[in-house]
Amino acid sequence: MGRIKDGFTLDEPTSEYDERINGTWVTDLSKKYIAEYAQVDATRESLYRSQTDPLENEARRLERSGATVQKLQVCYDRIDELVAKIKADNPWPVNPEV
Repeated sequence: MGRIKDGFTLDEPTSEYDERINGTWVTDLSKKYIAEYAQVDATRESLYRSQTDPLENEARRLERSGATVQKLQVCYDRIDELVAKIKADNPWPVNPEV
């Protein structure tokens, strides 16, 4: 076996955001938060594009064709429901600096 070379350790980081500080692995919470935020943002954007955008387009078509307020409201209510679900299912991470 032999001596461990400088810069190497027997223990491993627990996440991709860990840094070696004073001989211990420490998670960089700021980097972790930024990565998690970007992931949630991308997920939400994808879900909005695939779920709510088609309904937004349909609402505009209905409005141009003179649809009743009630018919438009059904469409808007469904959009609002989907947006609320997307946000609830994909909450923003907690900022560690706040």
